[in-house]
Amino acid sequence: MSTQEAKIKKISLEQFIVDHHHMFTVVGVFGGLTALFAKLENASFLAFFSFIMFIFLDIDIWIRFPKSEQASWSLRIFELLMQFYVILVGWYMVQTYPNYVSILLPFFFMFIFMGIFLSAFDRFKLFDQIRKISPPFHKSRTLIIRMIIAMAIVLGLFYLSLILGNLVATLIRDYFHYPPIP
Repeated sequence: MSTQEAKIKKISLEQFIVDHHHMFTVVGVFGGLTALFAKLENASFLAFFSFIMFIFLDIDIWIRFPKSEQASWSLRIFELLMQFYVILVGWYMVQTYPNYVSILLPFFFMFIFMGIFLSAFDRFKLFDQIRKISPPFHKSRTLIIRMIIAMAIVLGLFYLSLILGNLVATLIRDYFHYPPIP
C-alpha cells in the first residue's frame, strides 16, 4: 500500500450528514408537508406535488454521495438504503396517486428520451453532421433547415413520449384497478 493510498481518508456517514444537513432538513420539511397534505381533505394535489419535490430532493442527496472507494462502510450502506428508499417512494407514488402519475408519465418519458437523444448526439457528433447538411451559401436557408430538423426530432420524441406514457399509464391503472381518467 502506497503512502498516497494511506493518506486517503474515507468519508464517514457522520461527515456526510454534517456536510449536507441543510438538504436533509429540507427533505424532512417536504416529507412532513406531504404527510400533512395527505391527511387533509381535498388536498391530494398538494400532497402529490410536495411529494414530487420530496423525490427530487432525495435524488439530489443521492447524487451527492461520494464514490464508493472514498466512502466508509456505513456511508455505503446508507447509500444503498437511500437507493432502495427512492425506489419505494416511487412505488408509493404510483400506488397512491395513479391518476396524477399517469398524467405526468408522458413528460417523464419525454425527459428521458431527450436526455438519451442529446447524449447520443453529443457522443456521435451528430450536430456536426447536421451542419454539413445545410447549404453554406445562404445563412437564412441554413437556419431554416436546422430549425426544421430540430423540430422534426423534438416532435418525434414528444409523440413517442405521449404514446409510451399513455401505454404505461393504462398498465398502471389496470394493475391497480383504478377507473380511467375522464
